Amino acid sequence: MRFFRPAKGELVGQRVARLDLAILVSKKRRAALAKIAPHDLPWTSYVLDRADTPESRALARLGVTPKLECSSVETQLAAVRAGIGVAIAPRMLLEVLPDLAVLSPPGAPSLGHLELFVVTRASLRTVPRVAVVFEALVRELRLLSSPRAGALGRVESSHEAAP
Repeated sequence: MRFFRPAKGELVGQRVARLDLAILVSKKRRAALAKIAPHDLPWTSYVLDRADTPESRALARLGVTPKLECSSVETQLAAVRAGIGVAIAPRMLLEVLPDLAVLSPPGAPSLGHLELFVVTRASLRTVPRVAVVFEALVRELRLLSSPRAGALGRVESSHEAAP
């Protein structure tokens, strides 16, 4: 799985979801940062070889330099969870990281979406066991973009029995 469309070459992929982006903050820091203008927030950033990403474009529009640049998303999210700063990340993370919240400061820019791709080597795509896994990932991860899905793709149905 990747968050970037594979370049032409030996990798082939299929887009399976578009994940809404949000400004995420530690619940402990949300009240303290709620009224701060976006360009003055303590931004953290995931840096991938200076790639052009939705996050980097939003930060550029704000004209900010992140206070902390991380080489992994895990490190960036750990910093946000510890209250060190804020991050632009998929809103769906709120379901698995309950200590985070969305921050909606006045004047915040539109953040857009992050695309999710299932990717494999072109030479392996037709190998039966690879094809089975690839198609299963495509089928299940498409639920993330379902209009009736919760943030993690759980389809809500009015026909389900009440707990």
